[in-house]
Amino acid sequence: MRRIKLAAHLSEEEIEARYRGASDGVGRSQWHILWLLAQGKPSREVAAVTGYGLDWIRALARRYNASGPSGIGDGRRNKSGRHSPLNAAQQQKLKQEILSGQERGEHWNGRRVAQWMSEQLGRPIHMQRGYEWLAKLGFSPQMPRPAHKNANVEDQITFKKSSRRR
Repeated sequence: MRRIKLAAHLSEEEIEARYRGASDGVGRSQWHILWLLAQGKPSREVAAVTGYGLDWIRALARRYNASGPSGIGDGRRNKSGRHSPLNAAQQQKLKQEILSGQERGEHWNGRRVAQWMSEQLGRPIHMQRGYEWLAKLGFSPQMPRPAHKNANVEDQITFKKSSRRR
C-alpha cells in the first residue's frame, strides 16, 4: 500500500507547531494526523496512534492537499444552520401584524402565524413553526380565559367586589 503524500503547503515543523498550538480539540487531532503523515508514517500506523479510521485520514489528507491549512479545523463553527424562511422585511412585517392585531384585540397563536407565513411564502408552513416564530419575535400565545356561555357578568363583578379583603 502506498503512503499518503501531503502537498507542500507547510513544512513538517510548521505542521507540528500548528498541532502543538491548536486550542480546539478537533483542530488539534487533525493537525496531529497531518503531522504524523508529514513524518512519513503509513496511514495504518496513524490510524492506530490516533484512533481514527483510514477513510477519515485519507479524506483529511485530501482536504489539506486541496485547501491547505485553511481546510483544517472544525468547519461546523462556520455553519449557522438552516437559513430563515422569512427575510428581515417579512419578519418586521409579521411583528407589525401581531402588534396591530393586539391593539385590535386579536389573539395570534402558532396556527395563525403559520397561516400568515404560508400566505407570504406560498407554501405550507406547519403550525409548530408558527409557535417558534411567535416566541422568536418575543410574543407568547396568550389567549383570554374562556367564559362560560351562561355566565352572568354582573354577578361576577358583584362577587369580585364583595370578596376583596379590606
